[in-house]
Amino acid sequence: MSWFSRGDGRFNIQNICVLGVGVLLYPELMFNEHARQYGRCGADLIAVPRATGSAHESWITAGKMASIVSGSYVVSSNRVGHSTDGPRFGGGGFAVTPGRSGWADRNQFFHHANRH
Repeated sequence: MSWFSRGDGRFNIQNICVLGVGVLLYPELMFNEHARQYGRCGADLIAVPRATGSAHESWITAGKMASIVSGSYVVSSNRVGHSTDGPRFGGGGFAVTPGRSGWADRNQFFHHANRH
């Protein structure tokens, strides 16, 4: 038994206002081909909700790669706290700008937002 079932294999884009948005589950972020397919389908933004630990560097690197191969913005947020059976989730989020090396984590964003 699995906690998920395989989808139909299509990369559906949802149009929200003027943005084409795609969603990847966090394990899919590690496979560049998924992000590349969203880019081919016209995604402007790829959202990646996560439930991972506190080591963020590999997830940020994967987000940068997804942005490079898709040409899309990539944003990710992470669950905070722990589940009843023990795993601890590290919180934190990031945003990556397409075609550049620019990225920001949630601390940089809130520091910038609070100054204005």
